[in-house]
Parts: sequence; C-alpha cells; structure tokens
Amino acid sequence: MKRVNRRIDYNETGRHVINDVTESYYYKYFKGQEGDHVKVTHLTSYQICDVYTNKNTNIPAYLKLNGDRAAYKMVFDHKGKRLNYKNSKIVANTVRVNSNYNCHGLTFLDRMFWLELDNETLEVILEDDKYQACDFDQLKENGVALYYTKSGKIHHSGRIMNGNLISKFGINDSVTIGESELKKSYRKLDFSRTKYFNP
Repeated sequence: MKRVNRRIDYNETGRHVINDVTESYYYKYFKGQEGDHVKVTHLTSYQICDVYTNKNTNIPAYLKLNGDRAAYKMVFDHKGKRLNYKNSKIVANTVRVNSNYNCHGLTFLDRMFWLELDNETLEVILEDDKYQACDFDQLKENGVALYYTKSGKIHHSGRIMNGNLISKFGINDSVTIGESELKKSYRKLDFSRTKYFNP
C-alpha cells in the first residue's frame, strides 16, 4: 500500500461507521454460568478513511475513534439471552480486545486500520502492489499468507514479520505466530486454498 515517509498514506472522509463483531468465548467467567460459552458483541466506532494502493486506487479502511465511548460490549449467554449488569461487567472486564485493527489491517495496513476485505478488493491490492505468488517456504519479510473459506472467500490473512508468520485473531488482543498455531485457531478454513505472496 502507498506510504509517505514509511507511513500508510490516507485521507479522512468525515464519514463514520459502527462496526459490529460478535465472538464466542469458551470459558467459565462467573459462578452459576450456564453453558460452555458466552457471546460478546463488540460495537466500535470508526472514521472511514481512504487508503491507497501503489497505483492510487482508493480503498476504504476504518480508523478507530479515540475515547471510552468509541467501544461498547454487549454480553449474552450461550442461548443468546443478555446477561445481567454484574455478570456482563465481569466478562467485559476479562475479555482482552484490540479493535484498532484486524488481521487484514495487520497484513496490509501496518496495524493502523480495521480493513474489511473481500476477494475483489484483495485482487486489486495484489495486482496494484505487484505481489508475486510463491510457496510458503519462499516467503520473505512482509510476504503475506491468505486463507479462504470452503466457498473460496477470503477470511483471514497473515504477514511475515521479523521472520515469523504473524496474524491477529479477530477483534481479540491475541496473535498467532507461525502457520501451525494459526491452523489451530482457524479450523473451519479450507487450507488447501491458501495462497502466499511476496511484495
């Protein structure tokens, strides 16, 4: 992606969006918890910005707004019923979240943005920025790994950083290091479709 003084080049649009991400957490958080998991809906406010490929194709990306009100969590039990205030607060204070960027924001936008990526936008980035297809063992620094669903839709991505394949697990404040660790976290992907590219 286009950079100025090694920083991602972008323009603010003045438009805003609330991103809605729901995650399931398989853990016992409080006494009397029923079921083996809870669900947390993360609502995060972003300004929509234009970022650019090296051919100046503009792509929308989300820049997180500052302040406590920019993020909000709603917590539900395993059946989808909203938990009471006390138990919701226990879960919300325990779950570690980093909504500044997602996996694609890490892969392509230096952890500055949350990037909603579909196959069409991905192809534009790969072509405009002249990525070259390769095998996993040929990946170089800043090379990318792209992971797809069984239907062929892009779902997850990672980037070679300091010699390791790094990816981010959803909205959570956790990363995977190496492809074997990534595969343990994303068991529903079709790894036979995985593609690798060097910039």
